[in-house]
Amino acid sequence: MSGVTLFGVRHLSPAAAFHLRQTLDRVQPQLVLVEGPSDLNGQMQWLCHPETQFPAAILAYTKTPPVRTILWPFAIYSPELQAILWAREQGVPCRFMDLPSSVFLAFEERDGETAGQEELEEPLCTTEWVYRRLETLTGEGHEAFWERNFEQIENFEEYQAACNTFGSRLREASADDPRRAAETVVREAYMKRVVCQAVDTGISPERIFCVCGSFHVAGLEENAPMTDEEEDALPRAEACATLMPYSYYRLTTRSGYGAGNKAPAYFELLWEALHTGGLG
Repeated sequence: MSGVTLFGVRHLSPAAAFHLRQTLDRVQPQLVLVEGPSDLNGQMQWLCHPETQFPAAILAYTKTPPVRTILWPFAIYSPELQAILWAREQGVPCRFMDLPSSVFLAFEERDGETAGQEELEEPLCTTEWVYRRLETLTGEGHEAFWERNFEQIENFEEYQAACNTFGSRLREASADDPRRAAETVVREAYMKRVVCQAVDTGISPERIFCVCGSFHVAGLEENAPMTDEEEDALPRAEACATLMPYSYYRLTTRSGYGAGNKAPAYFELLWEALHTGGLG
């Protein structure tokens, strides 16, 4: 991964979105890769559609009962969305690089089938679990922790360094759950495979820009890419997907969304202030 830009983010962070766009302007990549379901690149055209109103979410669901679903929500200040929009504005190719939605849904089906054999508190490797782990370690809500330590950093290089250090330390503190660690490795091996495939097409690593949760930066730097045999062995569920309306309420912790915050509309105001000239 030498030379590839790995920009670690919090998935709903206006500061991350702001610093991300600054870094994209500076790097001017030839390809942008975003943490998201790699079989749903077609949804990017709807995320960029001028009539799409945010918040919105990509919904993937199985075709046969019992129907299982998985969501990827986006606010206007989501760094992943801003990376996609930047790429569309600049005419730069942009693709999702995470496991396909069909694989995530197959994992959910597997976990549902084994729920009677062992206690499963929640699906593996969710953003919600990472934030709950953070709250256990720090003794404060993840929203307050992030706001206090990251949202007010004004220099994009300092932000990126701090964010990546945070992800690495949280990763170390989360290594005591082998099942979660295993699925993390699978996801990162797949993402690294996508990056390596891009390099194999002739794109210089220095011209590839990857946007991922800060939790995954160290794994993308250190772990091996998935092999052809490993990719072929991944379970898959027959699935469909669509872009659906979402709401501020669904992005809040009040709705039960563990990776949400208490005031998503406030974060949109913060994004608008940053995007139009800064907090001063």
